[in-house]
Amino acid sequence: MKAYLHIGTEKTGTTAIQYFLVSNRKYLLEDGFLYPHSPEETKEPKLAPFAHTKIAAFSMKANPLQDIHKYLQITNAENFLKLQNNFQNELAQELNQTKATTVVFLTNIVRLGYS
Repeated sequence: MKAYLHIGTEKTGTTAIQYFLVSNRKYLLEDGFLYPHSPEETKEPKLAPFAHTKIAAFSMKANPLQDIHKYLQITNAENFLKLQNNFQNELAQELNQTKATTVVFLTNIVRLGYS
């Protein structure tokens, strides 16, 4: 399986691409492309409804002062480990259940508070 990861900075079209991908998930899957659900945030209200927010949080060191960690209520190492484990398990399950040959991830880490 191939994976494409777009880590957009401000004004690179990440949000527009995310809306296109989520609006066309069914058709993309028919052509072998998966825009997975598992990296999306599930907390309401959503910061960016179709963004792969969990990828941004997962890719950082545990730091309750990071904006994204505050937003996802990751306040300690235990919560961070829980996010990591849950995200890995959810993504693995989603990937194991698909016939897609390519997976696409998009996130805007800069906007989400990566530092």
